[in-house]
Amino acid sequence: MPVLVWCFSGVAGFAVIQAFQPTLVPVDTIAFLSMAALLGAASGAVFALVVVGAAGGLGGFVPPLIMGWVYGSEGSYAIGLMLLSDIALAAAVYTGVKMSGLARKPEPAAVPPVKKTAAKRLGRAAGATSGRR
Repeated sequence: MPVLVWCFSGVAGFAVIQAFQPTLVPVDTIAFLSMAALLGAASGAVFALVVVGAAGGLGGFVPPLIMGWVYGSEGSYAIGLMLLSDIALAAAVYTGVKMSGLARKPEPAAVPPVKKTAAKRLGRAAGATSGRR
């Protein structure tokens, strides 16, 4: 869980930096490489959670289409990168909340049966013979 939260939060931060269109060297390059690395790590974490299939296919198919559509209509990637930032941040928050809720549910502990000791049994027997009830 923490891997996904950190990855999505990092992608959101670097996408915001990228949306302001910094210079190519070094800020632009570092931001894009960092996003690629974090998205790769998130992909591995999602695979480890066994939530692959359609979600993974959509994650690799839809964002490039949206980025292309935004660039074609606006002539800039800034809005598309801000959308990526918003979605990554929402995913980080959702994952953090959902996983912390799962971590709070304690498993019931098995309580061992209470065994009577010889002293307790003898004490009851002695109390019974002394006339106490």
